[in-house]
Amino acid sequence: MTVTGKLAPEDIQGKMAGHMQTFGACQKEAIAESSPANGTLRLKIVIDQAGRVSSANVTAPSTLKNDKLARCVLKAVRATAFPRPSQGTVEATYSVVFTQSL
Repeated sequence: MTVTGKLAPEDIQGKMAGHMQTFGACQKEAIAESSPANGTLRLKIVIDQAGRVSSANVTAPSTLKNDKLARCVLKAVRATAFPRPSQGTVEATYSVVFTQSL
């Protein structure tokens, strides 16, 4: 994880870790549809001064080849309320690694 701006990396890590169950549910749904659901999903997240996600997108080098799974993860991330940055906006990159076996 990479963070620029004034928000502690552990604050971001903690919020993202809270979504692991949701990310797992997204993956289970993809597997149930017989879609490939393994790979790394690298995200670029921008957090505004209020702690809201102003944008979240997939960025390189992502290896996940499942658009539905990626959209499910992005939906959860975009709804996340982070702590307010102490200064300005925050840009973070975060990787989620999916393995086929659950």
